[in-house]
Amino acid sequence: KSAGFTTIQSYIPWNVHEPKENIYNFEGIADVFRYFETAQYYGLNVIARPGPFLATEWDFGGFPAWLLRDRPTLDVRRNETVFMNEVRKWYSKLLPKLVPYLYINGGPIIAVQVENEFGSNKPCDDAHFDY
Repeated sequence: KSAGFTTIQSYIPWNVHEPKENIYNFEGIADVFRYFETAQYYGLNVIARPGPFLATEWDFGGFPAWLLRDRPTLDVRRNETVFMNEVRKWYSKLLPKLVPYLYINGGPIIAVQVENEFGSNKPCDDAHFDY
């Protein structure tokens, strides 16, 4: 902040917060809410980045490994029913928890970026954005 920066961005990795299917963790190192509160305490805005895809340098892009356990040919980052149902479950668990931290509600989150680096590699498809 002393350098003049007012905003930080942060991944919210799906694979960290749902390491096992339907087992969610928002404690310890996965406590993003404490992170938001700390940012706000220091007067920093936050751009939250919950994926589902984070970055190519993140293991499996931040997707949980269990996605492929019983379905090794699952098409991720596509408008594929099984994949999108899992994304819906992830978002339905996470996004309501972000609401109190949104700027409009007095929190530090000024923007939420869904997806990342979309279209920079295959097998992305535009129908994925219809969700």
